[in-house]
Amino acid sequence: MEELDGSTLANQLQRLVDAGLVRSAEQLGAYALSQQYKWDQQTAATVMESFADALCRTNQPRRAVRYFRTARQMHPSRGDDFVRLTCKIARAMADYDDATGVARTLSDLQLELLPVDALILLGRACRDTGRMVLGQQALLQALQSEPFALEAIPILASMDVATGDILRAITAGFGNEKVQCPLWLAELVNAECQAVNASEKEALKHFEHVKNTFSTSSLLLGQMGRLHVMQDSFGEARTLFERAHCVDEESVDGMDYYAALLSRENDLEDLNSLVYSLKENAPDRPEPWTAAAFYCHARGQNDRALLFLDRAMSLKPQLSLAYQLRGRVLLDTGNAASAVEAFQESIRLQKDMYSYRGLVEAQLEDNKLNAALHTAREVLEAKPKDTRALVLTGRVLARTTNGAEKAIRVLKKAVSIRPRMEEAVLELAAAYALNDNHSAAAETLREALRHVSQSPVVHVRLADACAMIGSTEEALKHYHLAAALDPENEDARTGIERLEQTLHADSMDQDELDVSDRRDDSDYVT
Repeated sequence: MEELDGSTLANQLQRLVDAGLVRSAEQLGAYALSQQYKWDQQTAATVMESFADALCRTNQPRRAVRYFRTARQMHPSRGDDFVRLTCKIARAMADYDDATGVARTLSDLQLELLPVDALILLGRACRDTGRMVLGQQALLQALQSEPFALEAIPILASMDVATGDILRAITAGFGNEKVQCPLWLAELVNAECQAVNASEKEALKHFEHVKNTFSTSSLLLGQMGRLHVMQDSFGEARTLFERAHCVDEESVDGMDYYAALLSRENDLEDLNSLVYSLKENAPDRPEPWTAAAFYCHARGQNDRALLFLDRAMSLKPQLSLAYQLRGRVLLDTGNAASAVEAFQESIRLQKDMYSYRGLVEAQLEDNKLNAALHTAREVLEAKPKDTRALVLTGRVLARTTNGAEKAIRVLKKAVSIRPRMEEAVLELAAAYALNDNHSAAAETLREALRHVSQSPVVHVRLADACAMIGSTEEALKHYHLAAALDPENEDARTGIERLEQTLHADSMDQDELDVSDRRDDSDYVT
């Protein structure tokens, strides 16, 4: 039988991996390992490591972990080989989303021994498993080792690390007192920290400074577009996303938020085109599948939306927007308790007002009024000047015992700050209606039409209020206006039918009364 030289096989196996011939490397490695008992420990460990590298490259990370561990056991000292294999084990674990395993594996080594990518892996895993102090230390160490390790910044911000501490770590990373942190990088740190904490307006100010340096960056334009979506500034967001697409037609960065915008504007034609474009350009990224989920949800295909979300989250589990949409779909299908969990996970990953809104709505639907009130107050304390926080608080207060008047005060303040904010106006009118003050609700909505005259929803709610106070003709007028603005508006169509039936019945009653009166008159004549 021909004797195989282990060292030669090990070198050939590594050449195959380096050349990208990973299927060939996997096959050769499987053959070679059957002969490992003939080799010395060092050679066997080298072959096993290269084989595990090939397994990682062929999407078999769990299997790779087993071989990396066996190879590591063949290195009794905790030297460079041990550290390298430990990092490879953690990277493979990260590929199948075992945050606990990553944190346990890497925390066994001193931070100074870890390369930058492993430090970031450890920091992210520690955040996800609640080991905040070690995670912060690992990420700050990463920036001190490589000041342009930009992916560490939003993770640190999500762990409530102060902007100043992040900047000091970056400055230390330059190593030379004469080399200062670039202004654009300092602005980027500030922007990322503000964005993670849902201070979109402040984040955009800092991103504007970054844009002075990188004016045509599709990534930057997408980031700014995302923040405008989160701030309900859809016009500005759309402009930025379209510019990003012009700069780089194949870029998918931020395009899942563009899909969210198109869904909220009910622009299904453009949303469908976006989905096909994203799938064609980047099928292995989560953005196309999240966009597809938005399209299905907008069309009422909730089961398909959940399937697409599962696909997106298999590609990137820590995806705040996917959890947010999952919560909305679950809420729409009557699963409020599961929706609460989805929105909570979305908020853990990214403090976003849409997620807070969804969480409050789900808590109310799940009859968790105290929890909803706690959530609303938490948001208001964090953002006391944000009208969206005022509206959220007013919405919950209106549903509490004896809370209607408090709700009206809070919502009037929101409307006074942003009279064009449709949501604030509708919630104020709803609070008046809950307090049986339909006249005030009608007046609020009439005033709102000075600013949002093209809103079919405001016309419908005004028509509802007018119907409640007996102003049937005015109610019918606004139902017709709503139907003209949105021919598919079911509330407008139902309202028209109801009022026309009422008017017809009243007319019939009046005709009968007139006939009866004429009969009475004829008695006098005879």
